[in-house]
Amino acid sequence: EVSNVEGRWCIKISSDQATVPGLLLRG
Repeated sequence: EVSNVEGRWCIKISSDQATVPGLLLRG
């Protein structure tokens, strides 16, 4: 699930119940 939080896109991993900021995934 992808959601926008305060202007940032985040990916929610339901399996780990964790929200990872999209900026970290850009490498």
